Amino acid sequence: MKITVEGKKVIERLLSSGEHNCIKVSEQTSCCGTSLVFTLTKAEPDELVNVDGVPVLLEVETPNRMEFVTIDVSNGNLTLIDEQSGGCC
Repeated sequence: MKITVEGKKVIERLLSSGEHNCIKVSEQTSCCGTSLVFTLTKAEPDELVNVDGVPVLLEVETPNRMEFVTIDVSNGNLTLIDEQSGGCC
C-alpha cells in the first residue's frame, strides 16, 4: 500500500482529533468480489504497521493485495486506487 503526500496530510488531519490513532483496512465480500474497506479506529501500537508515515491496522486475509493499493486525494477527498479491483455483477 502506498499513501501519497496529499493523502497523508488528509489522514493526519482526521487523526489529529485524538479520537482515532490509525486507519483500519479490512475486506468485505459481496457479489462483486472482495472490496477493501477503510475506517478510522483506535488500536494498540503493537498491532499497527507504518505505511508512508501513517499508522495502519491491517485486517485483511490477503495482505499481498495491499501492494496494489494507493490512497490519494481528489477534489479534497481521500481516494482509493485499487489496481486489483474487479467489476461488479
